[in-house]
Amino acid sequence: MRSAILLGALLWAQTGPFLTYVAAPRGWQGLEVGPVVVWYVRGQEGLARQVGLWAADAHREITGLLEFVPEGKFIVRLHPSPYAWGQQPPWEPQGSLVSPSRIIEVYPAATRAATAALVRSHLIAAILQHLYFSEGVRLQNRTLLYMPPWFLWGFAYFWGEGWTAEDITRLQTPPEKAFEAIYARTARPSPLYRSLYKSLWYSLYRTYGQRKLIDILYMARLTRSVSEAFSLTLNLSEEELTEKWRAFLQLLQSSASDPSEEGGFRRGVLSAAVAPDGVQRAYALWQKAYVRYYLETEEGTYELPGRWPWPETYHEPELPMAFSPQGQLAWVAYEMEGAVLWIWTPGASAYQRVPLGLRSVQAIFWQDERTLLLTGLNEAGQMPLYTLSLPQGALRKHSQAEGDLLFPAWIRGEYRAAWQPDTGRLAPLGVLWEPYRPVRYSADRWIADTFPPFYGVGGGWIVADTQWATLSDVKAEGHPWIFRSDTMYPSGWSTTGLARWV
Repeated sequence: MRSAILLGALLWAQTGPFLTYVAAPRGWQGLEVGPVVVWYVRGQEGLARQVGLWAADAHREITGLLEFVPEGKFIVRLHPSPYAWGQQPPWEPQGSLVSPSRIIEVYPAATRAATAALVRSHLIAAILQHLYFSEGVRLQNRTLLYMPPWFLWGFAYFWGEGWTAEDITRLQTPPEKAFEAIYARTARPSPLYRSLYKSLWYSLYRTYGQRKLIDILYMARLTRSVSEAFSLTLNLSEEELTEKWRAFLQLLQSSASDPSEEGGFRRGVLSAAVAPDGVQRAYALWQKAYVRYYLETEEGTYELPGRWPWPETYHEPELPMAFSPQGQLAWVAYEMEGAVLWIWTPGASAYQRVPLGLRSVQAIFWQDERTLLLTGLNEAGQMPLYTLSLPQGALRKHSQAEGDLLFPAWIRGEYRAAWQPDTGRLAPLGVLWEPYRPVRYSADRWIADTFPPFYGVGGGWIVADTQWATLSDVKAEGHPWIFRSDTMYPSGWSTTGLARWV
């Protein structure tokens, strides 16, 4: 028996946990991966195995840091689409005698790196809930019932996702009312608050190190008070902690004004695009638990079709939008069967609806008025480049790179894209900080371009005569950059208000 245990430990260290198919509720398939069981629907076998490996790796990592292993196994329910995930109400504590849930609800995000971050952060949050409210302390420790979201979820998201360029961009000018909502514990889940929560833990991590973060988590369990945990561990009162937090955020701010507050648009904007005429604008908003799409013209603002329910916004759905050179608009929504592409043509009497048969879509780009390029997550868990012919709506796979192919473009007669190395490896936290690399399609394969790597890609490409640009982050500074074909090197570039729309 002892030799078998040692052999199992050696195999875990070399190849990872064992994978075993197990029973699951009706309508679901079951896969056991070490301390985790993945529930998934038929057709998700490949992605379910990867989700199980990510979850098992995060479980081993966080329990090793905390030196605390919850009893039993955790269940990761992999919903087939963001829509299906959105219909599942989140678990909330109902009383001091109810144990925390062991079921973690996730869905396939547009990239494997994003899916890994989602799985890791939710598993870490579940383990923290069991740390504060598990067997043996349930009757006398009610910390979980009164724990502020920035404490538990802030650590879970920081440790599960890492500190990203998207967080830096969101926190350029956080509104004052955001802090008031956090103090009053009335902040609703949103990408802004998620980045704010993460920023506090990131500042503590940079200042005091990893061990202090774990000490804070344990001290909160012992004292049943978040404020006392910081006081005893770091000798900081809540006021001093807030001052240090704000001082750290000031380092991230690039200007005193917030362009997203201009023109009546707030941080509810999830995605946006500007027509070539510079007048028409399209955007997606999160309003009253729904994602809704709007088109703004000189005549007024109109709601576009495709509205779908999204009850919380801790996770941002992939909602690419793009105008063609002649003003056609394409945008992505989600229904029960997955991603759906909508097309609006100026002067047409109806919209075109094209079911894509993909779980999600990362980016879209107009090659010409009758052809769209898009990258999306298919049932096999891959991110190929697709072409969509209009008006037939025929979706064809163009090519597959060894990794996640993101943000495609057709530039001067050739395909270009931002490419992320294979995120299927068992190192999600490192992958999230791994740079993207520009690539171009030549000789029936994707080859690395001469441009330097990106540390974050956002907004797609802006293509002009001899130059192309992206709202990217070459030096992790949260600023857009432009690339010129004559020099082949990036240069800093900024246009007032551009980041709102592109």
